[in-house]
Amino acid sequence: MKQMAFFPVLAEEIRQILTGTAWTGVGHAATPEMRAGFGYADNEDEEADWAALTIASVAGLAIPTRIILAAEVSVDVGADTEFGEVTATVTAADLRAAFRAEPAQGEGVRAAAEAVTGKRLAGAWDHPAVTALVADQDLLWHLPEEIAG
Repeated sequence: MKQMAFFPVLAEEIRQILTGTAWTGVGHAATPEMRAGFGYADNEDEEADWAALTIASVAGLAIPTRIILAAEVSVDVGADTEFGEVTATVTAADLRAAFRAEPAQGEGVRAAAEAVTGKRLAGAWDHPAVTALVADQDLLWHLPEEIAG
């Protein structure tokens, strides 16, 4: 069964997918374990997906980027079940949207990325720089083609 999953990516990876090459990566989805850990009920799909998107944006600081690809895919559950970690292969037909930080947010993204360098997601999640980034700086919705350039 397919579900929405969110993948921190580089613009080059989106271009790769759009040109017909399947891409496999680690992302985040509203898995049962993530829903339970964050307190989302079965009927709170939109809220749980938003949380998975936010988690992916924090995981993306390791790249560092705040480009997140949304895709409807079949997933394999990853090791970090608390944060809904999944692995999936994404094709152009799976793409639903892409999200990116506003260019003006660059300094906040860099500061948060530097603050959590070397930390696992659980350690980065509650870091003050990450909390401020998530609270104050929205991700903007785009068509994947817009980010791929």
